[in-house]
Amino acid sequence: MENQGSAQCVVIGSGPSGIACAKALLERGAAVTIVDIGVELERDIHHKVQALATQDPSKWTEGQIDSLKAPLEFTLSSEAPLKTVFRSSYPYQQPDPVRFQQTDTRCVVSQAKGGLSTVWGGHVMRYAAAHIRHWPVSNEDLDAGYAAAARMIKPTRPKDDDAIDDYFPTPYGYTHDHNLTAQGELLLQKAVKYKAQLKKQGVVIGKSRLALSGGCKEVGLCLSGCPFFSIFQADRWLEETLQVEGALRYLGGREVVKIQGNTLTGILRASGEPFELTAQKFFLAAGPLGSARIVFQSLGLQELELPLAYHPYALTPLLFFKNFVGAPQERRHTLAQLFMEVWFPSVSQSPVHNQISTYNPHIKDAVNALLKSYRLQAVAPWVFKFLLGRLGAVQSYLHSNEGGKITMIFRKTPGGTVLILKSPNSTQVHQKFGALFRSTLGAFMRVGILPLFFMSKIGKPGTGNHIGSCFPMAHQPGELQTDAMGQLPTLPTMHIVDASVLPDLPAQTITFTIMANAHRIGSKSALE
Repeated sequence: MENQGSAQCVVIGSGPSGIACAKALLERGAAVTIVDIGVELERDIHHKVQALATQDPSKWTEGQIDSLKAPLEFTLSSEAPLKTVFRSSYPYQQPDPVRFQQTDTRCVVSQAKGGLSTVWGGHVMRYAAAHIRHWPVSNEDLDAGYAAAARMIKPTRPKDDDAIDDYFPTPYGYTHDHNLTAQGELLLQKAVKYKAQLKKQGVVIGKSRLALSGGCKEVGLCLSGCPFFSIFQADRWLEETLQVEGALRYLGGREVVKIQGNTLTGILRASGEPFELTAQKFFLAAGPLGSARIVFQSLGLQELELPLAYHPYALTPLLFFKNFVGAPQERRHTLAQLFMEVWFPSVSQSPVHNQISTYNPHIKDAVNALLKSYRLQAVAPWVFKFLLGRLGAVQSYLHSNEGGKITMIFRKTPGGTVLILKSPNSTQVHQKFGALFRSTLGAFMRVGILPLFFMSKIGKPGTGNHIGSCFPMAHQPGELQTDAMGQLPTLPTMHIVDASVLPDLPAQTITFTIMANAHRIGSKSALE
């Protein structure tokens, strides 16, 4: 067995929670080793991206852009396909049908350097204090973590507080903001004009907060891969920090198997040979599925069943009353333009989170698929002229309490650990979204949008990978629950710092809070 030596603190995983925890430990003077599988973008694609980034975007050819932009294959019956980056699906672990079995769920495992931050939507939002009051940690406990995460990802925000801040105060100051498309500007103007009426309907609309750097080139490739990496990625932060921080070490190409006492054992991916590493403390940030696997193997069990919370999700096409003919040619970012928070007790006791997007190239792909399914390709030029400038989409998320729990089963077999995911009954989720659609129609129309609810796609549990709460923090932890430091009593040298330990998942975006909590645990642990 190869001995990798000893370390003070070891972080497993290089996604947002892993680097936030590592940053906290480094700030407290600890030496940190990150152990990671660390799959990276294919070398030939990386060279193409580098070449594109050195050129003025106005000089790019369609051929250059198309070589890195994968068209999404839409069908009427299928869910939206997984987002790739520069035509590559490297962020996603290729599913092994023997070791990873899903029944009516859509969870993914990432083994990428940077985790799923390599393909995320860049949406940033804190949880409201009222919605985590039952947690063993408060918003005040998370404030320093939110501030640290904001310094890392440098998110946008309006210069002045807006309707979103009335309910979800932005925990960082203004440094820069993103530009809206013409469609987005009009929607925001109407939202401001009708703010009082919308509030009476239980609706608040404001500008989105995005992990988008101030140097965004606005080339419109956010959904297929930005050659300038303007959207925050954890792997970019890691690479930059490794160059200047001598107390940080990165060990890639290593799969962690288990942690027992002060010893971590794993496998070298290239050779299959085992390795071990000793440390004082371990911080588990491999994502809910990866972290749960490591816990299962560390406990030495034959079988383990866990609940897995998720955000119920729906994607709905939007038809704008006004036709923005120039929308397909407009150069802006293609992330969500606006956030819309909805309070309807008949739908949920917690606010429903909506992300409104205006035109992007994937909408054209979806229209093409629709026309092809009805053999109407001949009318495509007319449809594109009179329809594309009216189209957008909204992604809607419910609190995890509204969806039931995915059942996650780990089983030890002669061939290795098997993970089985089983879906909860989805009847209630469909009913909830039906009520949401009926309740929000008036608010959408007030700002000049007709939602095409008859075309909505309700995602399978796990869609979007907003999952967690399999080892939830609790005031008085029960079996397989963690304390406020993400610790299980049977694994005293391990802190779980990713979404696995969130007690539940309010509907708003989760990455910012995951990073804040990971930073909090890392910072407090370093002081112990």
